[in-house]
Amino acid sequence: MNDILHYKGYYASIHFNADENTFYGKIQGIAETILFDARSLKELKAVFLESVEEYIDSMNRSAGSTEENGIRPDTTKDTTS
Repeated sequence: MNDILHYKGYYASIHFNADENTFYGKIQGIAETILFDARSLKELKAVFLESVEEYIDSMNRSAGSTEENGIRPDTTKDTTS
């Protein structure tokens, strides 16, 4: 299983909790701590994409774009498709 998700230049580490039968992840490389979880990989991917979109929206609403705040995502290829 690939333990990294990538979307719009943001990466997340993903893990599985066998005791709770839950997948969980954390967006890496940003100042904020953004955690997410789900019962399936399909749901986890959807929650990750939503988390990235919400993060981008919040950064754009605050002091400017993510690049103006010194946080520049990796804009190479997107591997979630």
